[in-house]
Amino acid sequence: MTLRPPEHGVGSHPGIAFERFTRHGPVALLPLPPGPKASPGLRQASLVWCVPSDDDPVAELTDAQRLVVLQSLIPPQAGTLTAISPLKHFALGLNAERSLVSGRTVRIGNAAQTLHPVAGQGLNLGLRDAYALVQALRPTSDLDSALRHVAWSRNPDRWSMIAATDFLARSFTWRWPGLAAARGLGLAALQAFPPVKSALARQMMFGRR
Repeated sequence: MTLRPPEHGVGSHPGIAFERFTRHGPVALLPLPPGPKASPGLRQASLVWCVPSDDDPVAELTDAQRLVVLQSLIPPQAGTLTAISPLKHFALGLNAERSLVSGRTVRIGNAAQTLHPVAGQGLNLGLRDAYALVQALRPTSDLDSALRHVAWSRNPDRWSMIAATDFLARSFTWRWPGLAAARGLGLAALQAFPPVKSALARQMMFGRR
C-alpha cells in the first residue's frame, strides 16, 4: 500500500514500523524501500493483519472502504494511507521440526520452524540458529559432534521462542471477559517501564543467554 507520511513526528522518519493489537488480531505496518516509480512524498509499506478466517472485517469491502478501516487501525504518526494493492490471504499455523539437525542436514530459519508474525521473531530466531552453527563448526573438524552440539544447545532458546509467539498469537483469539482490558494494561505497563521494555527487546533480539 501507499501512504503519505506526516510532516513531523515519529512517522516522518523512514524505516519505522508500527504494530497495534486489535480485537481481531495484531496489525503491523512495515516500511518498504522506494520502488523505481515511487511518487515524490509518498512511501510504500506492507500491511499484515491477522484475523480469524471466519471473521475477516475487510473481505467484502471495496478498496476505498478498506482504506478507511485500515486507516483507523494505524496510529496517526504513521501517516495517511492513499492507495491499496490487491489483498492476499493465507492460513497461519505453527510448524516446527523437532530438531534442527537430521544426520548431516541442518535446517535453518523457516526450514526449521514457521512462527506466527505477531512478534516478528522468525528472522531473529533463524539468524541465531545460523550464528550457532557457524560458531560450532569454526573450531572443530569433527562435523558430527559439532552438529549434535548445535541441535542440543539451540533447544532452550528455540522452543521458548516458539512457545512464546504461539501463546501470544492464540491469546488474541480468546474472548474471556476482561481479557482485552488486562492485555491493554499489560502493554501500557511495559511501555511505562523502559528498563523492562529494553530487557524484553534484548531477549527477543539475542535470545536466551
